[in-house]
Amino acid sequence: AGTGPGRTFGRLLLLSQPDCPVGLVPCAVGGSPISVWRPGMEFQAGEHPYDDTIRRARAAQAEGEFAAILWHQGESDAKKQNQDYALELRTLVLRLRAELGLPELPFICGELGHFLGPEYPAGPINAATRAVVAELPKMGYVSAAGLESKGDHLHFSAASARELGRRYFEAFQALC
Repeated sequence: AGTGPGRTFGRLLLLSQPDCPVGLVPCAVGGSPISVWRPGMEFQAGEHPYDDTIRRARAAQAEGEFAAILWHQGESDAKKQNQDYALELRTLVLRLRAELGLPELPFICGELGHFLGPEYPAGPINAATRAVVAELPKMGYVSAAGLESKGDHLHFSAASARELGRRYFEAFQALC
């Protein structure tokens, strides 16, 4: 549906390590609340965000090693005013790391856009995310300050998504 930060992150990772191949394992499920990022949960017909992610990640592990997980999610949780977001994010991080056998895998979370409309109060989700990042090891947090929407007050513009990818890469470098 649009541009995300992963491509820029991957390009910068490749530039920093030109002798090392870089692959991306996209697993985003637009509009999904964090509550469906659990084993066995279905979001929409045929979409199982967590289970599909694990399947793709295991296939990728057969070809190489993971450098990091980039996490940018929460608009639907902001709209629902999910009070359990911190607990659910913490559980997801620990579950993914355990299931992949990578307890120290860097996990970098992005802040929700400052441009979100009033029906998406991002403050509590961003605060919950920052709390989990501060609590768990090998976590990073990426600011969305100064980034713009593509005009819908929900999704990042292409230029802002690229800048977000650059910020994810800087956070990754700081962790490694």
